[in-house]
Amino acid sequence: MGGIPWGYGPKQFDVTGGEASLVQLNVPHRGTLRNFNLRVEGGGGGTFELYKSEAAAQRAVSNVNGSSESAAGDMPPEVYVVYSGTLVNGVHANQQMFIDYINIDGTPTNPEPRLWMRIQPDGVGVFTAVLAMTIDGVNF
Repeated sequence: MGGIPWGYGPKQFDVTGGEASLVQLNVPHRGTLRNFNLRVEGGGGGTFELYKSEAAAQRAVSNVNGSSESAAGDMPPEVYVVYSGTLVNGVHANQQMFIDYINIDGTPTNPEPRLWMRIQPDGVGVFTAVLAMTIDGVNF
């Protein structure tokens, strides 16, 4: 732990019920997740995962939506999951986390400053989701 706490969000985006959506999260390329708050307005249940690789997140979305395109030797997407959870009454909140992550896209001298979220709310229709996070250790 260390560094300066970094607040992300609230970021608002639309997701479609019953389908997996991919959301790019522009965050430091490494850090420690401390707080995570996700709300899907009008939503019920659902699932989500944060990925440290864009390709893995895209494969996870493709797998859920029915087209499984992977190159031979690709690791399963779940290997790249940083954090996952479920929505209960449209909400997932975790206020006491210490989950380290490092984005593996890019190179050591040119890292990718982002994570990727696959989200799949239950229901039918378009829902507005709102995400807010706190990340520590940005300076390590």
